[in-house]
Amino acid sequence: MFTTMPKTTVHTILQEIGIRALREYIYKYLPAPDFHSHDFTRNFERHFTTQYIQMQGLYARKSTIEARNMTISSEIGKFLGRNSDLLQIEKGPKRISINMNGKKSPARIWHKTSQL
Repeated sequence: MFTTMPKTTVHTILQEIGIRALREYIYKYLPAPDFHSHDFTRNFERHFTTQYIQMQGLYARKSTIEARNMTISSEIGKFLGRNSDLLQIEKGPKRISINMNGKKSPARIWHKTSQL
């Protein structure tokens, strides 16, 4: 009988980091009461470098770094939405901001719901 390793995804990498650590990251390193998803991803890359590199590796077959960044950002956004209650954040409207690729694109605004 063969055992298979669970598939590594952006979601599983974020789960490995843990909700508590991600919530602390949000409240400590994104100091404003509101932040947008581009802020989250840009700072995430600095604070969780190993995990971000691992995420980049998941999409190595994408044609460009820009395509990888867009896919990772999208997956992180889905994770934030699914875990917003545990992360103590609330989904807000979208706004245009500068993304990881240095281009303007829509970004979700997130509101912190606690003072931690």
